[in-house]
Amino acid sequence: MTLIQGLKKLSQNSILFEKLVYCGFLVSGFINRFLFLILHLLPINRKKIVFCNMKGIRYGDNPMYISERLHEKKRDYEIVWLLNKNVEMDIPDYVKRVDYGYWNNMYQLSTSAVWVDSNLKDFGTYKSRKQLYVQTWHGSYGIKKIALDLGKNLPKFDKVLYPFNSKIADVIVSNSKKTSQIYKRAFGYNKKLLEVGSPRNDIFFNDPNEIKNKVFKFFGIREAHILLYAPTFRSDYNMDFFNIDMERLHEELVKKYGGDWYILVRLHPNNLKEAKHIKYNDYVLNASDYSVMQELLVAADVLLTDYSSCMFDYITKPKTCFIYAPDLDKYENDRGNYWRMSELPFPLATTNDELFDNIRSFDNEEYVQSVKKLHELVGSCETGSAADKVADYIIDFVEKGRK
Repeated sequence: MTLIQGLKKLSQNSILFEKLVYCGFLVSGFINRFLFLILHLLPINRKKIVFCNMKGIRYGDNPMYISERLHEKKRDYEIVWLLNKNVEMDIPDYVKRVDYGYWNNMYQLSTSAVWVDSNLKDFGTYKSRKQLYVQTWHGSYGIKKIALDLGKNLPKFDKVLYPFNSKIADVIVSNSKKTSQIYKRAFGYNKKLLEVGSPRNDIFFNDPNEIKNKVFKFFGIREAHILLYAPTFRSDYNMDFFNIDMERLHEELVKKYGGDWYILVRLHPNNLKEAKHIKYNDYVLNASDYSVMQELLVAADVLLTDYSSCMFDYITKPKTCFIYAPDLDKYENDRGNYWRMSELPFPLATTNDELFDNIRSFDNEEYVQSVKKLHELVGSCETGSAADKVADYIIDFVEKGRK
């Protein structure tokens, strides 16, 4: 839990404390803007592009694939990544790594031509017309409501932060007509949308064998089948949802599909500290530290999740996905959903017995047809070339300026 998350949580329990924190938030925004304006007196490096993913938590997601594609196009750009000090990952040599932090962020953003981010910029961040802000977001046409669509459930801070980011963003990357509609409404956004697909989903259009071998090697396992369990973020950090009988799940997978099976458990980045509370064994492995989620999705033969938008990434090609949502009623009441679970092609279970019944009775042919209908319904834009198109958009801006 970050300091900001902690303050938000504390402020929910005290009206006075909430007002004090909110006032501090607004004041910090004015200070940020003042300092940004001073730093904008420095020259902008037209060939510098600054990337950030989830507040510096990882080198990954949509920004990573755009970053890699830009490098592949062999332009003489300075590619900067803002990353937390404790992030231990293999970063390409061509990337200039900068510690994510108040002054570093402010300086790098003020002196770069392009920003690419999967999350929100701090309130008060200033961007001139000589700069381009590409917002990729980190979800898809997911189940759970986001941003302003949360209504009264959205904290006061975020009711300011989302419209602020929509004001300074120049373009948002979208993977479907439905996603575009959500972004316009939930972010209060009325500018350019690049409906080209999600850069992180281009990977599903490539040969999966190289990535599968990479995943097998990382976990030190022989070639086998993989079920990836990837539950979504819990704002209360409650682990009650993790009550799956893993031994029986393993048995049902072997009975249904045959062969050897491993269960990889991947928690949401905001719940990483909870990973240590899960019991692992020879076939239940901790995948929360694996850096690139999309590679796990490519390697997996089956996905098990609840409300995470990764299910929609996973079926870019119609791969088998099951939903296990024991807290369905509570989650819908707390947050609200864009979809009724019955509208989706994924077999839904709220108990262990229902989950195992769904595995036993799974009809792949019927499932594939349902996935195709969903893609048509949302107006999917996935073609495997999203990163390339976003990279070209950035190159056009860097070399020609704002039109």
